[in-house]
Amino acid sequence: MSRTRKRLLILAVVVITALSMMFIFGKSQIVTDTLKALLYPYDVMSNAISSATVKYGGLLDAAEENKKLRADLMAAQIEKQGYSEIIAESRRLHELLNLRTQIESGGTAVHVVGRGYDKFASTLIIDKGQGQGIVKDMPVITAKGLAGKVLSVRKNYSDIILLTDSNFSVAVRLRDSRREGVLTGSGHERCILKYVPIEEAVKEGEIVITSGLDGIFQPGIPVGRVVKVQTEGVEFFQYIEVAPFVQPYAIEEAMVVSRSAALKNMQASDAKPADATVR
Repeated sequence: MSRTRKRLLILAVVVITALSMMFIFGKSQIVTDTLKALLYPYDVMSNAISSATVKYGGLLDAAEENKKLRADLMAAQIEKQGYSEIIAESRRLHELLNLRTQIESGGTAVHVVGRGYDKFASTLIIDKGQGQGIVKDMPVITAKGLAGKVLSVRKNYSDIILLTDSNFSVAVRLRDSRREGVLTGSGHERCILKYVPIEEAVKEGEIVITSGLDGIFQPGIPVGRVVKVQTEGVEFFQYIEVAPFVQPYAIEEAMVVSRSAALKNMQASDAKPADATVR
């Protein structure tokens, strides 16, 4: 016989004995006191069970309320995130509209719809192609500056190569000193400014813009900012790293510009450019 069943049997015997004594001897004070003493363990146990039941019910209610509050908090966070996305999109579209006012003609707004299929190339897929007047080598710009150029064109889609790709190059100059060079991608977050002689003074922080001498990009498009200059250990040209103003992974909308389009004076971004730890 299990311990629980034994305890129940003993309790039943005690209760029956007490009731029998009450029946035999009446309601005398002695019997009443004796019965109270015999039933005391049962009362203690009954009160403990009642208290535990109340507390357990309270815990269940608290847990249910906590669950509801967490669900409400999650819903509020999702709603807030939705508002944040709407605000961010509105800001980007406003910047794109302002950029469009700087293009006298030949500008087409595009949206990025995917990443390029080649894992060794930094390319994006945009939602405009031959049917919308997109042609190979057209410059691609954002409100912050140069993003790249059109690499290949299909009927309604095109691929653009980003300025950080190692196969990308553009003729540039330093905005203040007017010294010229060629900017190429490095395959990482930074670009390399080439063909600047050692004797030319170049300072970190100088802004790089397109020169227009390559016949592809209009002059004056902001490109990036010089973040590293090295003259030691090189022979003829300085080693210069440039952090582009446009973060390739953050592009969602852009303008594809006809090479014959005239651009008004574009201002370089005052914000800190995209930068990364030296590889």
